[in-house]
Amino acid sequence: IEDLNGQLEQAQGDKTALQEQIENLQGQVDSLNKTIEQQQSTIDSLNTQIAELQKKQSTGNATVADVLNGKTFSNGTQVGLTGKMPNNGAINKSLNAGGSYTIPAGYHKSATAAAGNILSGKTAWVNGSKITGSMANRGNLNWSGSNTTYSVPAGYYSGGTLDSRPSYNNGYNAGYNAGYSQGARYSAGTFRIEGSDSSTSYRVECGFQPNMVVARDESSNIAIIYSDRGHALNLFANGGSKQCFSGVVATDSTGFSIKGEVAYGEYKTYYYVATRLQ
Repeated sequence: IEDLNGQLEQAQGDKTALQEQIENLQGQVDSLNKTIEQQQSTIDSLNTQIAELQKKQSTGNATVADVLNGKTFSNGTQVGLTGKMPNNGAINKSLNAGGSYTIPAGYHKSATAAAGNILSGKTAWVNGSKITGSMANRGNLNWSGSNTTYSVPAGYYSGGTLDSRPSYNNGYNAGYNAGYSQGARYSAGTFRIEGSDSSTSYRVECGFQPNMVVARDESSNIAIIYSDRGHALNLFANGGSKQCFSGVVATDSTGFSIKGEVAYGEYKTYYYVATRLQ
């Protein structure tokens, strides 16, 4: 019995030792599981970053020969590439029957011509389609009529002359004759004021009796306006005053006289326009 009890105690001790070993191993397993969780979190974060970088990574298989000259691009293997494809624009060629034309490599702009852009009876190929022109061929355009306007019909013109002088002359002469027959007159020139007192009068001959005179001095500081109402308005430039005079301008059948007092300054030359309007 004592021997069996000894064996039992030994077995009990072995059991306790094994339980302690199991508990120690379980702690190690828990620690390793935590480490695994942390590593998985790091892996997930790195995978997310890789996916974002892949979205931004250059892709494609275009080469410099596939991209217009001077344009920049990137493909699946390189970045910052510059295209070398020639830009030939819109090329137009006229071919005789049986003729040929070698199209140069590169980019070609589409043609935009329509029937209205091509002479009537002429044909052209536009973007793979044959078009017959409808633009009228007007030949030379020559016009010198007496009308004041001329509506030019649409179409092609090989040259010509538009002469508006007859229209201008007819209109000018008609207006001039109508005005002259009603007594309208016009004269322009200069006169000089030597003194500025009321006793000095200066005479201007214009060949008719004006009913309006406008004058300004050579320095553009003073302007004089007279009408047949018998008053002269004196204006000063640069925001200055104005003054009305009576009896300083007199007219007769051949011209007008102006007194020096309206000049506000001696030894001045005035430029004038005198008219007679009915």
